[in-house]
Amino acid sequence: TPAGLIIEQNYAPIKSRDLTTSILGKRRGITLREMDRNVTDIRKQNNSIVPNVVHSFDASNIALLVENISSNFSVNKMNLLTIHDCFATNANDVDEMVLKVKLAFIALYSEKSFIDSYHNFILEFINKTGFIIKEKSTSKGENISYVYTENANIQIPKVPSFTINKNLKFDILGSQYFIN
Repeated sequence: TPAGLIIEQNYAPIKSRDLTTSILGKRRGITLREMDRNVTDIRKQNNSIVPNVVHSFDASNIALLVENISSNFSVNKMNLLTIHDCFATNANDVDEMVLKVKLAFIALYSEKSFIDSYHNFILEFINKTGFIIKEKSTSKGENISYVYTENANIQIPKVPSFTINKNLKFDILGSQYFIN
């Protein structure tokens, strides 16, 4: 995550068994669930990766926000409540909280180095888990990286080429609807 936390996702398939018993004429039922930690639920992994990455980024924004608020806590005490990507505070602190949320977002995402670092982290993680990454040259002379698995060769996307809008800070700070 941008805050430096390493988050791991591993969903295991769950097997359920229903048990029903009768005690003194009353039927009672329970469901027993058992996970097989040696198997990965690929469908759930695929469906969960993007939302979980976004949640980890939101958590990084909150961590930076809390750090900023707590470092100034002796000067200005602010109550803060967060749930996922929602924020709340006392009415008299709303404007300051909105500013601090925007500043935390700018600090996290205003440099392309974050995207490069995240891409490199993913590649290192793929290597550490035992997968082989190789490059191939295309007929156009471009190098394309692949992860080699038993069943398929998966192309690794390149880091997009883009520039950060120089007005990003101004646009976010001036946005009425960035957080409301």
